[in-house]
Amino acid sequence: LSSSASLEIGAALALLALAGRKPLPAAQLARAGQEAEHRYAGVKCGIMDQSIVAAARAGQALLLDCRNGAARHVPVALGAWAFAVFDTGVRHALAATEYNTRWRECRSAARKLRVPSLRAATLETLLARGGRLELCEYRRARHVVTENQRVADFARFLAEGNLPALGRLLDTSH
Repeated sequence: LSSSASLEIGAALALLALAGRKPLPAAQLARAGQEAEHRYAGVKCGIMDQSIVAAARAGQALLLDCRNGAARHVPVALGAWAFAVFDTGVRHALAATEYNTRWRECRSAARKLRVPSLRAATLETLLARGGRLELCEYRRARHVVTENQRVADFARFLAEGNLPALGRLLDTSH
């Protein structure tokens, strides 16, 4: 749903087609899009939006491990239910928001927790070493650690079609 990621991947595919070349693998397209965001838009974004745009399959969600780039498609088993997406009219200019500040705070928290990234942190790590963090870093780290667990649970419940559990996770996440 990211307009910038959609534009990046769409433009890359169009340029490859115009050049008579085959599409690149989804992971390579996603990295190129991420590099464009970093270099030209000034946003230290992750790889998630570009990855889903490049690798999307109808009727499936993408479970992406940003640590190693592994991606797995998860069937969306909702029965008669569906996800609804709304255009709220809210426009984002991430380079001019707190996004890059949050990115720096997460990187700082990971260093202080002595993990390569917050993806490698656990609640146990946070409890044992969290005293080294500023309050905002602690909150960011706690959110990342707990959100990672919610994502794993969400993929499992999605494949199972466990709608009540999906609802609880969405509510907890936001």
